[in-house]
Amino acid sequence: MTAAWGARFKAAEVIEAKEKEGGFEIVAKDQWNDKYKVAYSADGKLVSESKHKLPLASVPAPVVEAAKKWAPAAKWEETAVVQTKKGEPSAYAVSGDLNGKIIKAEIQEDGKVLKADKLEEPKAEKKKEEKKEEKKEVKKEEKKEEKK
Repeated sequence: MTAAWGARFKAAEVIEAKEKEGGFEIVAKDQWNDKYKVAYSADGKLVSESKHKLPLASVPAPVVEAAKKWAPAAKWEETAVVQTKKGEPSAYAVSGDLNGKIIKAEIQEDGKVLKADKLEEPKAEKKKEEKKEEKKEVKKEEKKEEKK
């Protein structure tokens, strides 16, 4: 196996490794007992990997930094999901809790955000709350006027 395998898949258990034309394929099981496939070229470069979970601690730093920059107040899940499609950089799906709402983002291994949930602006949230309070006050005033 290659050094690339050892560095990227430390906690994986190899179930099967077989040569393929122009490289090799590994079927592995992660620490959650989920199976996935990884394909390498003959020179040891990662070609593709099926979608699977991994600990957030194993996610590349640019991905974690981009997630924290996108939603700094979020409490991130302990795991992420990674997938590498043939000819494309690896993409990581991260999720977390932001003010009681689950948020999700897909971030490329270099830190480029590919997809992300729309986050509410804190100012907009405050304005909504203020408007609700104003409406409540107006209704209270109208009820008082009706009673008179």
